[in-house]
Amino acid sequence: MSFVWMKLCVLAFVATVVFCACPNSWSHYEDKCFFLSRDNETFADSLKLCEVIGRQYGRSASLATVDDAKTQQFLTDLMIKINSIGMYIGLNDLVTEGTFHWVANGKQATYFNWGPTQPNNRGGNENCVAMRVDPVIGFNYSWTDGPCTVPTTYICEMVLYENRRKKFDKVKVRATVANFFQIYIKALKLCEVIGRQYGRSASLATVDDAKTQQFLTDLMIKINSIGMYIGLNDLVTEGTFHWVANGKQATYFNWGPTQPNNRGGNENCVAMRVDPVIGFNYSWTDGPCTVPTTYICEMVFFLSLVQNGLKVFSLIRLPRDPWTHYKDKCFFLSRDNETFADSLKLCEVIGRQYGRSASLATVDDAKTQQFLADLMIKINSIGMYIGLNDLVTEGTFHWVANGKQATYFNWGPTQPNNRGGNENCVAMTVDPVMGFNYSWTDDPCTVPLTYICEMVAADIGNLLG
Repeated sequence: MSFVWMKLCVLAFVATVVFCACPNSWSHYEDKCFFLSRDNETFADSLKLCEVIGRQYGRSASLATVDDAKTQQFLTDLMIKINSIGMYIGLNDLVTEGTFHWVANGKQATYFNWGPTQPNNRGGNENCVAMRVDPVIGFNYSWTDGPCTVPTTYICEMVLYENRRKKFDKVKVRATVANFFQIYIKALKLCEVIGRQYGRSASLATVDDAKTQQFLTDLMIKINSIGMYIGLNDLVTEGTFHWVANGKQATYFNWGPTQPNNRGGNENCVAMRVDPVIGFNYSWTDGPCTVPTTYICEMVFFLSLVQNGLKVFSLIRLPRDPWTHYKDKCFFLSRDNETFADSLKLCEVIGRQYGRSASLATVDDAKTQQFLADLMIKINSIGMYIGLNDLVTEGTFHWVANGKQATYFNWGPTQPNNRGGNENCVAMTVDPVMGFNYSWTDDPCTVPLTYICEMVAADIGNLLG
């Protein structure tokens, strides 16, 4: 087996793809490419959007790992160039207070560049790390811990070259009860981050029998918890609940009095709750997915995946309502309002309920545009996220589902205008006064909107090979 190595290189292996160049807007340092964002996001959303951006280049991306003084100086120089005063890096102590891990590889940090008195975990909820500038109090691109919910610009990294061969090993496990507050979708994302620190997949907890319910009840009693998210939701069809970890429809329940009641019409996520006055004894309640609550993560006890080169092709029946079939895709219009990053994550969660990959919708021709406009008319929607963004380069738009640069557009009047300098995500909107007839507008990615998901109508599954 032979290969050629140059400054900009292409390597060829059987069933292997390798990249060896940094795209425009990315900066090359050693074996990585770095990108400094223009938008402010929470830690979980920053991580998700790094992954989205990386997908545009067919690579894996994450928040930056700063594991030596030279990388620290390189990123400091980049921040100086854009006059940045603070940016998330991929460091956190979400599992154990004071023990910090990198999200990209799950490794425990050994290099640090803390600012004065840091990390101090002020308020008891500072679990995510940023590089910060504040000469008055002695921060010179040094590190601070802060709440993971504070919107901040962020630094993404991708490997300069990427070998797509994967190895899977048997592993052992521990589980986590997280005692800090997050909304549902960020809780799910942070479970995944925590799992990565142990080299495996993690999710919000599946409670599918009475013994698991009792076990988690006992854990909650130990930490005096009065409420924690589990991985159950009815985001797709009201009253039909699925588990996020495996997508299966729930058959075991432990509802509290009068639950689920979908009060206000937007209670789609489930938590275990304690309130003796109204009869909740670690029983379940449905609530809005946007309510900050502590949460329970789970990981498998062992993982043994076989890599054998086989490919499995299977046709899967079209999902029933509320999905709508068009050409080779199925589309779903949400009922809940979410940020762009959370919308994308929830599409993935919903797709998992059908054993498929799902994403925000790609609208790449006029017929698809009209089809989705007709769906929006039926539900009287006035604005929904689609999967288009210009997060990397202003004015250059890519689709999140496949990473391709967009060639078809349906912009409304004066759009895209990047008003305020932070409108990097795209929605279909209706406003007759302004001339918007299900046409597109760029918006801040942090604006909560309903959203359109897509998944393929016939799915091709690959058995790790």
